[in-house]
Amino acid sequence: MKELYVETGYLLSKNEIKSQQTLSVKLIGWWWALWIFSNVFSQTIMRFEHKAEGIDELINITILSMIDNVIAIPLALITIKVIENYSKVEHLLNKVD
Repeated sequence: MKELYVETGYLLSKNEIKSQQTLSVKLIGWWWALWIFSNVFSQTIMRFEHKAEGIDELINITILSMIDNVIAIPLALITIKVIENYSKVEHLLNKVD
């Protein structure tokens, strides 16, 4: 995704095509970090879930799963923003030679 952002910006500037939308790779960094953290956290929860034997352990796993779902909210919002930002400049690539 970072390469897509960078290459698109390069092509637009090379062909002197102006865009009101700037493609910031900082957002990509946050998206990637949250995605990795969320996946690792989910895998950890799943491993604890398979070993759970009592109600207390299941309650703790439920709490951890709720935290994971809360983490998924900003991840989803950033994902939407990344796609939205790119879609605002993608049509300009038709003008590239």
